[in-house]
Amino acid sequence: MLIPISTLFIPKRFPHLYKRCFLPLKRPAHIALIVVVCGILIYLSGNSFLQLTPKAIICLVIYYGLVALNLIRVRAQFKKEGKEFGGLKADYDPYWVEEEARLAAEEAAANKAAQK
Repeated sequence: MLIPISTLFIPKRFPHLYKRCFLPLKRPAHIALIVVVCGILIYLSGNSFLQLTPKAIICLVIYYGLVALNLIRVRAQFKKEGKEFGGLKADYDPYWVEEEARLAAEEAAANKAAQK
């Protein structure tokens, strides 16, 4: 569900690119689509989870518990060493930032020319 939810931030971060995308939805339609997609994902995940045996559920809980403990351990180690953890705060791909800046500059130049 992280990918559909993350699309909610695209119009604010890259407004010029969003205007040129294949399907630029208005905000209410975009939110409605994300709610429907997340609902379907929750239904499918819940349905799959209910079909698991108790032994499989216990194994999943143990596995994800160990993964969480390891994540906490590694993050603490990185913090202790003064390092950033796994690039979680890395910027966007430079192409998107550069293309957004180019489109914004084009729009500004067009607006300036229209004012003259």
